[in-house]
Amino acid sequence: MLVKSPAFTIFAVVSLTLGIGSNASIFMLLNTALLRPLPVERPRDLLFIVSNGSFSHPNHRIFATTAAT
Repeated sequence: MLVKSPAFTIFAVVSLTLGIGSNASIFMLLNTALLRPLPVERPRDLLFIVSNGSFSHPNHRIFATTAAT
């Protein structure tokens, strides 16, 4: 039947290719971003900094010395 209707065959193959490829890409992205642990020795020492756009050198030194202790 697939030989008799080449348009349907091409459509089916392209649909399967796009579906499998997009699922694999999304899983790879989620696996990298959410499922694997961070590659750091002490994850509790990481800081999450929210800034209004102005992050000066003195502020960086304060955070650097705080994180080192």
